[in-house]
Amino acid sequence: MPMTQAERRPTLAIIDGHSLLYRGFYATRPLTTSDGRPTNAVYAFTNMLLSMLEQFQPDAIVAAFDAPAPTFRHEAFTEYKAHRRETPDEFRPQVEMTRHLLEAMGVATLSEEGFEADDLVGALTRYAAEHGYDVLIFTGDRDQLQLISDHVRVYAPIRGVSELQLFDAQAVQEKYGLTPAQIVDFKALCGDPSDNIPGVPGVGEKTAVKLLQQFGSVENLLANLDKVENAKLREALQANQEQIRQSRMLA
Repeated sequence: MPMTQAERRPTLAIIDGHSLLYRGFYATRPLTTSDGRPTNAVYAFTNMLLSMLEQFQPDAIVAAFDAPAPTFRHEAFTEYKAHRRETPDEFRPQVEMTRHLLEAMGVATLSEEGFEADDLVGALTRYAAEHGYDVLIFTGDRDQLQLISDHVRVYAPIRGVSELQLFDAQAVQEKYGLTPAQIVDFKALCGDPSDNIPGVPGVGEKTAVKLLQQFGSVENLLANLDKVENAKLREALQANQEQIRQSRMLA
């Protein structure tokens, strides 16, 4: 039986503002206002937003942004994202411009010192899903795939920010051979070069997937290292247990 209007869960759209703005900045040719202010990221982001509103018509919407201060991850691991290039001067003012635009449209914007936008997205997602919402996450950060559940879907851009790919539990399984909850453990084992998160030496993506398919989680793997048949792999995991746990926290 189809759900009645009273039974339908309201939909919350959560926008990972920083990741989509950044992607739009590099995917769109330089644009400026008449007085020379850069607007290419704002233009790409706004087009994505309007398209999303028309297609999904969410009941509520919120956008999360990075705060300028270092996060708890930087304090725990000084090399976190240390390899990334300096944020272009043309990008910085477009963040504030976008936030003003969203607020003028009645869209709430959030940021919190010590946390990244994806931390806020994660906290909002869990709270909303537990309180009766279906959640749609729009992000350029594949780390958010770990949040997918029966009531949470992720839409990630595959070309600029205009074309979006749906990720649900089935899509994650088909692409990675893992459940959404295993994504963070996957990155703990093989690392994430985009965030400068180290992996276990000698453990690539295929090995990480095989280990997680066999043991289910990092904690279960570390509790059963004696069952890892490859001696060299077992020794590498044994020697890097603390790094694995730290990388999992960073991911």
